[in-house]
Amino acid sequence: MTGGTLTFSLSTSVTFRADADGNGVGAFSMNPTDTIVAPGIPVTISGANLIVGNIRTTSGRFSRAGNITLTAPGNISTGTIDASNLTGLGYEAGNVAITSSSGSIATGPISTQSDRTTGSVSLSAASSNGNVTFSSIDARGTGLSGARGGTVTITAGQFVRGTGFINGPSSPTIDSSGIGASGPITIRHNGGARQTPFVVGDAATNGTAGAITSGTTGAPNTLAPTQSFPGSFTQADIQILTSSPPSQVPPSQFPLPVPLPIPVDENSPFPIQNSRKALQPI
Repeated sequence: MTGGTLTFSLSTSVTFRADADGNGVGAFSMNPTDTIVAPGIPVTISGANLIVGNIRTTSGRFSRAGNITLTAPGNISTGTIDASNLTGLGYEAGNVAITSSSGSIATGPISTQSDRTTGSVSLSAASSNGNVTFSSIDARGTGLSGARGGTVTITAGQFVRGTGFINGPSSPTIDSSGIGASGPITIRHNGGARQTPFVVGDAATNGTAGAITSGTTGAPNTLAPTQSFPGSFTQADIQILTSSPPSQVPPSQFPLPVPLPIPVDENSPFPIQNSRKALQPI
């Protein structure tokens, strides 16, 4: 490693497997400021927990960018993930897939942008305690005519937080727009069951700091700040999906007891004038 950068140039793939025996002990750890550079080469990292710095598989040559796959049962944290491909020659970007089966995900900016075919982005922490936090996702198809945006899928057992912007505060947090076609954006979270809405414009608990954008140059599709979505919502190819809030069961209503009639003794020296009034002597 030179200057915090580990470069692979002649490999067909790069694989780090920290928990090969599956006993849940082996963790993969990098200095958060270090960078793995693998131009056009797929990078796969697995372990019980992952602490990853930056990964760059953008090609810069006559090939597509490499896919990036990170998998762990526990927590995964990363720096910048760059599988973009903007050579101007129409080569594909790489796909990014980060999956935690029992923990949470926290990443920096992610880019699968391309000037022809954009890569997909999948972030999944679907267990009941799983959260997904990321800075921004740039899956735009830009540059050449017909460029397509990439598919973005985010799944969290609890909450989703997109805390940054692609290019400053006026830009989106997630963008899958394209010149020819956009990629669908699907966000699944469990805020509905917890009565915690997803807010576009507020990433403090469950939401994105900026807009969510898809569509094309001629027909943009944007969820702009600030909007709150307590339940599921769909706008064209943008979906925010959540479970239903718990049903409110009203308390049981018991009928009031029926008053019993007061028995009347006809031989009593005190005749009853009104059973609801006090008895008066004659």
